[in-house]
Amino acid sequence: MGTWPIVARGAVVDGLVAGLTRTPPRSQLLRGPSGVGKTTLAAAVSSALAARGRTIVPVVALAELSEVPLGALAPLLASSSVAEHADVAQRLAELVALVGRHADSYLLVVDDAPLLDPASAAALYQLVRVFAVPTLLTARDEHALTGAVARLLHEDLVTVTDLAGLSLDETRTVLRRHLGAEPRPESLQRLYGATAGNPLFLRELTLAAERGDRVRPGPFGIEIDPVRLPAHVLETVANRLADLRPEQRRIAELIALAQPWPPAATLPAEQDDVDDLLDAGVLAIAEPADAGYLHLAHPVYVEALLAGLGAHERSERRRAAAERLLAIDEEPLRFTALCALVRASALSALGDDPAGVDTAFARAAELALDVEARARVEVRWGQHTALREHDPARAARRASELLPTLGAAADLLAPDLAKWRLMAGDASALDTPLAPQAEAESAAALNAAIGMAMMATMAGRVVEARQAVEAGRPLADRFAAVQPFAGGLLDLSAFLVHVADGRIAEARAFAEECRLQPFADSAGVWSYALALVHLHAGRLHDALPLALLAIEQLRWRDFTGLVGPAIALGATVHAQLGE
Repeated sequence: MGTWPIVARGAVVDGLVAGLTRTPPRSQLLRGPSGVGKTTLAAAVSSALAARGRTIVPVVALAELSEVPLGALAPLLASSSVAEHADVAQRLAELVALVGRHADSYLLVVDDAPLLDPASAAALYQLVRVFAVPTLLTARDEHALTGAVARLLHEDLVTVTDLAGLSLDETRTVLRRHLGAEPRPESLQRLYGATAGNPLFLRELTLAAERGDRVRPGPFGIEIDPVRLPAHVLETVANRLADLRPEQRRIAELIALAQPWPPAATLPAEQDDVDDLLDAGVLAIAEPADAGYLHLAHPVYVEALLAGLGAHERSERRRAAAERLLAIDEEPLRFTALCALVRASALSALGDDPAGVDTAFARAAELALDVEARARVEVRWGQHTALREHDPARAARRASELLPTLGAAADLLAPDLAKWRLMAGDASALDTPLAPQAEAESAAALNAAIGMAMMATMAGRVVEARQAVEAGRPLADRFAAVQPFAGGLLDLSAFLVHVADGRIAEARAFAEECRLQPFADSAGVWSYALALVHLHAGRLHDALPLALLAIEQLRWRDFTGLVGPAIALGATVHAQLGE
């Protein structure tokens, strides 16, 4: 295990340096949440300009000195170049004149600029406004910009760069450098989701896992088991939240328990508090932004808020949040139906009460507001019956009885019904054309498009399969969070369409391209597909390593049920090689 690495973020550094060194210079404000890397980037910019001969003038603002006149500038005022003056005002004037006369020889770096005392902030404003001294400031989201620092923004004297967390790929790079090997994809995704790319939180969670012996090599990369954030990190976040007024903290707690929080759930009297929380960076607007839904700006805020609640308080907040949502005038029945469906799906996942699961699904079916909602319930119910109870025939019978009553919504259920019929041994299911889903806009429509593409491909209806793939593409992008493997399943159908059309070279090129996708859960699918292409082309020595690789990859992630065929493919290649 190595020391903790730092991602350079060269593009950000280059942009800041370019602004600070242009003529005339453009001062820069680097803004972002705690731990996102502002100070590290400021140090990189300072190093770059120091290498060009600039003198770096560091200023560190502290909350403890924010009420002390010139507290932030005290170290500079005590320096030998101006210390000869007994009067502090004279020292300040001499310092401003010294730096101002040679502005292009200096870089002023102010960390946590909003915490400057008013006198220091006024001196900073004078250096930037009057002398155009290139200045790099950092600011945390939760700190309001006031006084002279705010004037810098209002008078357009600084360029603001909002610094986000590390990307998924940058997070992977940091972990790989620290661990000395690739992290397992699930561990990478879990850490990225828990930290939102915040370098400080990423480091603390990883080091905590190492201290707890929860980091180990695995067959698919370094495995990092989940751990709680260390107490000192939670305390840091809790200290940030400690400044919230009780009414602000309460609304933040409600949102933490029920995010994304619909705008209609916010009371009129709470709107100012919500606006303040948004300005402070505690809350953020969820996508799509025009819907107005809210969530906590970082997962760690959720953990810190809930950690401060006792069991009774948490239950009270949960009930209060539920009452807010249930009181919304907008489609309360749909919300109730959704709750029933979620409960039924959760019971299915637990799998320890078959009778209770069927009762819950039946209740969800009763509460369905319209035929489309009823079709969605039946899809989930049938998946439970066919896959968890291993009774596809019963799932098919129930869906077949319901189908005539659904009207146009039957198209959402028909592809799954065809799959259940096939699983039950009814090969005639392949003969039933499925309706296209181009006009539908839901996750259920995406599921139907995937099923239609697969069924049409198996039945040799190439045109129908191609149409289903095209209809499913935009839905796969839109509902990626709900069905993360949808894109991979559609890609597989597209590959099979190429094969069915006899375009083997195109099929191979398509599979090779899909293999290049980073963090691809579908890696095993494409190793299998390419092995199959090589086998039928007689390239057995090319097929064998891909077939064996496909087996290992599909044992890691198999959302298509191909691990069995991959094993058979490997055995076939071995046999044809005389092994």
